[in-house]
Amino acid sequence: MKRSRSIAIVGGGPTGLLLGCLCAKHQLDFIILDDRSHHSTHSRSIGLHPPSLKLFEEIGLLPALLEQGNRIDTGIAHVGGDQCGRIDFTRIDHGPPYILTLAQSITESILEQHLSKVAPEGLSRAQRAISLTQQNDRYLIETDKGLTVSAEWVVACDGRNSFVRTQRNFTYRHHRYPDHYIMGDFVDHIGNRNEALVYLCREGLVESFPHSTNLRRWVLHTGQEPLSQSDPKILADQIGQRIGKHPDHTSCSMISQFQPEFFMADTFAEDQLLLAGDAAHAISPIGGQGMNLGWLDGAAAVEAIRAGSSSAIAHYAQHRKRMAQRAARRAEFNMSMGRPFKSIARTKLLLHALLHTPIKNVMSRRFTMHGLA
Repeated sequence: MKRSRSIAIVGGGPTGLLLGCLCAKHQLDFIILDDRSHHSTHSRSIGLHPPSLKLFEEIGLLPALLEQGNRIDTGIAHVGGDQCGRIDFTRIDHGPPYILTLAQSITESILEQHLSKVAPEGLSRAQRAISLTQQNDRYLIETDKGLTVSAEWVVACDGRNSFVRTQRNFTYRHHRYPDHYIMGDFVDHIGNRNEALVYLCREGLVESFPHSTNLRRWVLHTGQEPLSQSDPKILADQIGQRIGKHPDHTSCSMISQFQPEFFMADTFAEDQLLLAGDAAHAISPIGGQGMNLGWLDGAAAVEAIRAGSSSAIAHYAQHRKRMAQRAARRAEFNMSMGRPFKSIARTKLLLHALLHTPIKNVMSRRFTMHGLA
């Protein structure tokens, strides 16, 4: 079976799905090939930042997200047990004045439902790409189900272990950070669901984000080694020891340990083939920028394809890589702030300088991904 399309999107995660919705909006002929039989059922990335919310607003999906998500308009920072400052997101001017939090599984479901309405044949699931070749000005992609797609453009949205990137021999840089974290989702018994809470502790960072309709994500820095096991009770006890709040460990619906990494392709485009999202870059998730960065890649990819010129593709590659590098530096700063420390007084002085001076406005823009579109 053979299909001919203008654009082949390989990968149907958050980046690929939004890219398909944007293609449909601009009446571009496309197909998404995804090797999974259904979208993710895990909560994973939960933060939707203002530049991304603008994209969802453009395709009419912001109301659906708001219905199932949670709006955060304030970030509150603590050192030890003391509140030391806050950031007001309601004053930002680069998108809806809040951060929306909801499980990635819900976001993907909303995107897929929209795609089924605007482009019923746009998503082809359970189609794993096994071959990618270039013939003159077109690409041929073969899948394990016997489908062959001929496309003028290819956008790789197939994740950190991208088949497309590997087939085309894109080179890259990669390293792991020394930090280890554990995170879990618990039923929210704290309240104040419009506030994100950050605690800088001697033992390391604790973060708390309400999300979806009744959940709260807890993230805890465990040092340079992972915990012996991913146990909700251990996580809840550690949170209690550091900040005096005790999530109900019996209500935990997700728990995971992770070690952040840095990954960056040396170029994000070659001829008429573009990398987007995790296929192009991976940065620390501390700060919640990764999924959003992929969406911004997707929007830029659509614009470059619509322009159709080699200069537009070159601009995409250079600009999106520059934005990914900028986001990586911001994430590295977030990690450095959350590492264990010895002096509470010194940390309070630093936090005061960041949150009680004109730098406060810069921090607000950085935490809401200003300048990364």
